[in-house]
Amino acid sequence: MRPNRMQCTRYAFIGLLALSLVPVGAGVAQAMHDFADVLDGDFFHDDVSVIVTSNPPITAGCSPIGVLPRLYCPNNPVTRGQMATFLDAALQVGENELEPLRDRLDTLEQQEPPQGSETLRSGETLNGGYALGSDTASGSATTYVNFRIPLAARPAAPNANFIPAGGASTANCPGTAANPQASPGNLCVYESFSSNVVGRQVVALGNASPNQSDPFGARLDIFVGPASGGFSEGTWAVTAP
Repeated sequence: MRPNRMQCTRYAFIGLLALSLVPVGAGVAQAMHDFADVLDGDFFHDDVSVIVTSNPPITAGCSPIGVLPRLYCPNNPVTRGQMATFLDAALQVGENELEPLRDRLDTLEQQEPPQGSETLRSGETLNGGYALGSDTASGSATTYVNFRIPLAARPAAPNANFIPAGGASTANCPGTAANPQASPGNLCVYESFSSNVVGRQVVALGNASPNQSDPFGARLDIFVGPASGGFSEGTWAVTAP
């Protein structure tokens, strides 16, 4: 998912450095990196490779030193302090170190897919938490889960994918509330704790159909037993098919 264009992200700031510092004319340098979140197919892959292998390196990424895997966090916004650090390091780099960024800057916009068109890559997982409750006996409660990156197709969300507290994992939902997981093409909800809950369901937002999800999120419902109110809390995971 492309971040809000009002924010300057770590990958976009590379383009700003190139625009300000790189002279016209450039050969493409061969450079590598070991960031786990910058894939070979990412349009900013070569840019990241150049700035981390420059002399001196413009950045070492966003992970604490010595912690693996190393991360670059390309979609994170750049703070004012980080901008100052980037610029201070870039000003020490010889012009030849940054030349490959000039050619890439010219085609950067053409390489980006249109805003809002990106979907979660096949096999990638999103997860989060939820909590809901009702003070009314024999009542119900509703909350929503939103996928920050939409899926290309609606994931499966049968009743068996809403696992109650203490329930066993399944083939489609092999995780736990502490470690939510989902097999490709599934939305899984893991209840970690509940009180007086007699029923649970996942509902598609678009057509209000139970035991379904939409590509962009779903509604979670619980049904409370008699005598008192009830509540449920836990985690969820969705994996793109």
